[in-house]
Amino acid sequence: MAVVHTPQPFGAAVRPEVSAVEFLNLVLRQRRLVFGLPIVLVAVLTGVVLALPRTYTSSASFMPQSPQGLRSGSLFAGVAAQFGIAIPSGEPGQSPAFYAELLKSREILDSVVETHYVLPAGVDTLSGKLSDLYRIRTGTPDEKREAAARKLSTAVSVSTDRPSGLVRLAVRARWAALAEQIARRMLVLVNEFNLVRRQSQAAAERKFIEARLGEMKGELRDAENQLQRFLQQNQGFRNSSELAFTHDRLQREVAMRQQVFTSLSQWYEQAKIDEVRNTPVITVVEQPNFPVRPDRRGLALKSTLGAILGGVLGLMLALGRDFLRQSRDQGHEGFEEFETLRKETAEDVSGLWRRLRVLVLRS
Repeated sequence: MAVVHTPQPFGAAVRPEVSAVEFLNLVLRQRRLVFGLPIVLVAVLTGVVLALPRTYTSSASFMPQSPQGLRSGSLFAGVAAQFGIAIPSGEPGQSPAFYAELLKSREILDSVVETHYVLPAGVDTLSGKLSDLYRIRTGTPDEKREAAARKLSTAVSVSTDRPSGLVRLAVRARWAALAEQIARRMLVLVNEFNLVRRQSQAAAERKFIEARLGEMKGELRDAENQLQRFLQQNQGFRNSSELAFTHDRLQREVAMRQQVFTSLSQWYEQAKIDEVRNTPVITVVEQPNFPVRPDRRGLALKSTLGAILGGVLGLMLALGRDFLRQSRDQGHEGFEEFETLRKETAEDVSGLWRRLRVLVLRS
């Protein structure tokens, strides 16, 4: 009696329940894939990590200083208050967050890139700009500077500590001396930037106060002349309540303008001092250090993650291969269609690869 084999739908070969023994048998049948793929992946990751050059990190920290003497916000707020105008007196440009953004700004990064560095490297000495030390060979000078600035931006990390007001800077480089020099250069540039900004601000304040001081001097002179004429024309003003009131009003006008004139004179002198002040605007708490040991590569962690990823991929591929094998052995109609589609896909990929090779060889 002939046995008629009824084709099953594609995928019906896999039972919904698989025992532990069957699963272990599957793993052992595909042991080269399940255990070999993690080993290969770990070996590749290890080789890549070991092939990459070691890096060194130099760290530093500093604290922003509030400008001594004249402050821009308080100055203009004080002057404007004399005339009934309210101006905010806060100084967002002195916050740690401002310095964190400043350290990553293009103005600072471009200046660091354009700096000439000299590095002792054994018997020889390396020197040049960062575009040279980063070995950026192609492109125009502007493109080289742009590429070096982008690479430097990824090598610089900045963090702030709000309770203490500290700004922490870390610079990573291939050479320990370069990391230290870049960190020192960045601190110098930040200080210079704020120093120039403060001096420019003080110069603008001095010009403003100087103009207002001249106007106030004329207004004070007019108020004094009015009081003088009144006293000359009304020597017995105290015997008249109306004249006494007028005298008090004129005297208050003179006193008020005298007070404003005195304040402006003090601010004017302070602005002239701030205009030439060259004291540092940041306090360096931790100087950039010379890193003695290279950064950790994290080889153990990367190898462990690679082994786990390889094991998962190997197990998934093993399940897929066993699924296809069972489908082929049981002669499912869907498997024949799968084989046809697989061959067509392989031919398409092979043709595309040949065309790409031709285009590459012609270019």
